[in-house]
Amino acid sequence: MAFGLGFILGPALGGALSQISLAAPAYAAGTLSLLSALAGFVVLRESLPPERRTSGTFRWQEINPLWWQSLPSSAAPSRRSSWPWSF
Repeated sequence: MAFGLGFILGPALGGALSQISLAAPAYAAGTLSLLSALAGFVVLRESLPPERRTSGTFRWQEINPLWWQSLPSSAAPSRRSSWPWSF
């Protein structure tokens, strides 16, 4: 329901704020996004139990969302029919 209300109230709020300034809707959207992120950090608790958390070093390779792109095409046959070629 909140998602649907956003589609209804968002353009109306943006139109009302555009009467103040053309940049006002962008500032309002940024402010609401920051408030939402802050509320998420404050309100939501950590879901991973302390005994399952790791305290090791962080490596950027571990969070690469496109790790499969670095594989040879023989190791990843689905790479040939992936995103760039599907359009």
